[in-house]
Amino acid sequence: RKHAFYVRQIFFVTYVITLASCAPLAMPPTEDHMGDRLSVYGGGLLTLVAFKYGIMDHMPSVPYSTFTDDYLMWQILTITFCTFESLIAFRYQSEAWENSLDVFENHLLIAIGAVWTLYLLYVHIVMPFRRDPWEKVLEHDEVYQEDRRDRK
Repeated sequence: RKHAFYVRQIFFVTYVITLASCAPLAMPPTEDHMGDRLSVYGGGLLTLVAFKYGIMDHMPSVPYSTFTDDYLMWQILTITFCTFESLIAFRYQSEAWENSLDVFENHLLIAIGAVWTLYLLYVHIVMPFRRDPWEKVLEHDEVYQEDRRDRK
C-alpha cells in the first residue's frame, strides 16, 4: 500500500480538477458569463467521471464503496452543487443584488477551496494512520477464511 503514490496520482489530481471546475464562481453571475460557467462545470463533471472509470483498473474490485469512491463522489457532488448554485443565482439575480451575489459566490469559492484543501491534507497526513493491518482485513474477509478452511 503505497499511500503517497495514491495521494499524488488520484487524490491530488482530482482535487485540482475539482478546484478548477469550481473556479467559475469567481466570474460575475451575469448572462454574459453563464454559458462559460456551465461549460466549465459540465467539463469538470465529465472529467471527474472519466477519471473515476479510468482508475478503476488500478483499484481493488469490491462490492462496497471505498474511501476513494466516496472522495470522488463528494467531488462530483461539489461541482453539481456549484452548477445549481449558478443557475439559481442567475435565475433570481437583480441589479440590486448583483454585487452582493458576486461577493457571496467569491466567498463560496474560497470556502470550497479551503474545505477541499483540508480534506486533501487529511487524506495525506491522517489516513495512513487509520488503516487496518492486513491481518485484520484478511480476518474479516469471508473468501480468505473459506480458502484457509479448504486448505486444512
